[in-house]
Amino acid sequence: MRRTIIVSSCCQTGGVATSSYFKDDLRSVNELGINHVMRVFARHFLGLGQEMKTRPLCITPAEGKDIMCDEAEIERALVASGFGPRRGQGLAGVMELTSQSRQWDVKRPMRRHRIAVDGQPDFVLLASGFSDDGTGGGLYCFDGQAIEQLDRLSTAGLAVQGDCLARVLRNPDWAATELLVYDQGGLKRYYRVDGLNDPHDILWDGDDFLLVSTSANRIERLSATGDLVTQWKGPGEGDACHLNCLSKRDGTLMISGFGRFPGRSPWRMHREALDGAGFVMDVASGRDVVTGLYCPHHPRFFDGHWVVCDSARHQLVAVDASGNRVRVAQLTGWTRGIAVSDDLVFVGESAHRHDPSGGRLPDARARISILSRHDWTKVDVIELPCRELYDLALVSASLREGVRRGFATNPHRILEQNQYQRFDEIGVKPARIWATGDRLAAESCLVRLEATIPSQLKVDATVEIDCCLENLGNAFLTSAPPYPVYLSYKWISLQSGRWLQAHEGIRSRLPWSIAPKTSARVLVSIQAPPFVGSLRLRITPVQEQVAWFDDLAPENAIEARVEVVGV
Repeated sequence: MRRTIIVSSCCQTGGVATSSYFKDDLRSVNELGINHVMRVFARHFLGLGQEMKTRPLCITPAEGKDIMCDEAEIERALVASGFGPRRGQGLAGVMELTSQSRQWDVKRPMRRHRIAVDGQPDFVLLASGFSDDGTGGGLYCFDGQAIEQLDRLSTAGLAVQGDCLARVLRNPDWAATELLVYDQGGLKRYYRVDGLNDPHDILWDGDDFLLVSTSANRIERLSATGDLVTQWKGPGEGDACHLNCLSKRDGTLMISGFGRFPGRSPWRMHREALDGAGFVMDVASGRDVVTGLYCPHHPRFFDGHWVVCDSARHQLVAVDASGNRVRVAQLTGWTRGIAVSDDLVFVGESAHRHDPSGGRLPDARARISILSRHDWTKVDVIELPCRELYDLALVSASLREGVRRGFATNPHRILEQNQYQRFDEIGVKPARIWATGDRLAAESCLVRLEATIPSQLKVDATVEIDCCLENLGNAFLTSAPPYPVYLSYKWISLQSGRWLQAHEGIRSRLPWSIAPKTSARVLVSIQAPPFVGSLRLRITPVQEQVAWFDDLAPENAIEARVEVVGV
């Protein structure tokens, strides 16, 4: 019977064991610990009982030391950073969560969340991110457990209709606006919209889109055919109201704004005037439905109230029909972006562009707070790898796949572009981008071979030689018809130097299509001639019905003298 001995190095590093078996670093085992292990080994596996004596070692217990093992120190640090285990979870649960994604050093959700809409599960949350200071943005997806970056296109507003998503890309005032529309298959439509400045939000209106041109103080209508017309213009010139986000309730269009100011963007110089000037307005009637806000964004009507991001106060507020605040969630960042599932409310929080002294906060990140829809208690927080978040939207998992696919809707085009990219990476202009068995030009028939050729073979014996073939030409080498390329060989007479064609070599297939500037190992089958004597063995590729590579250039072969001996 075999016995397996497992000696664990994960000994206890607390209590008595700390002062008995470990050195001060709590990782190195002292002599007493070694003696103890050897006594156990001898007693249980050598049958020596107490016969094996070890030299006693006097260890003075560490008195008054607050010693903590590495695992406990890691757990303590995680708890201090707000990412520690929940009660009863332990370190293993936290490490399992943190190991799910290592793309960014950001805070992960503490537990998995079920995202359902109207009772239908398997929804995901999309978040649009950007940063005007060059730190990047894109579209992010939260599936209830982990954050994934779908792309790096800085984005402002998002709009969902059925199983289609529209997104407006973030752009400077001097650039054309870009609008992307996706379905489950990928990118469905692309719009370049000239003359639309500083787009913030987007809303479906039948087959058309409504977009907020903030710097122009207008709502623009974009038709499905790409025609742009002004739907509505606010009072004042330029960015006088800082109109930003659209919403609809029972077919009535609403818009949020920072306030109503004369002139062109005066609020930028007098920010104190913004406190309480913000509004949510019925566009058709001009009536304010919510007032007293401080830089509001994203009005949404659900659970019988208007719910608005009161951004500069870092709040999410619910307002009743009389304009009274009936619920407030106090958060920490610039609140912007709301999405509502059956049980949860997702609220975007952006890093502050300016601290109270006007300085930048370069290390701050955007995040998503997850609230209970029932009582708005904070359930979780997720960090994003960008400074600012603009919008949130819930979409089906299948639509998420379409967004991830993006422009990659034509498999042949993608494969073709990938092939060109591979050739570009190795610095070759290919004669063909696919591996086909077409007739090769002489300049494409260039190889380098390496192999160890045996010095002796028995008559009629067949052996396999491991050969490395490097393709130095500009075309694929493939064993596909109609003109396949094989690795073969020739027997050459020492006396005449002529090829013994009666003993033409076996053809050995290439393991795969060998691209230019790449190599492969090929097992070449070699059969010795049926007679004894001294010959030269030359290994070289051959393209059937076209040419032997060594006839085109002697460098395309490797050869050595072989003695063919009797059995």
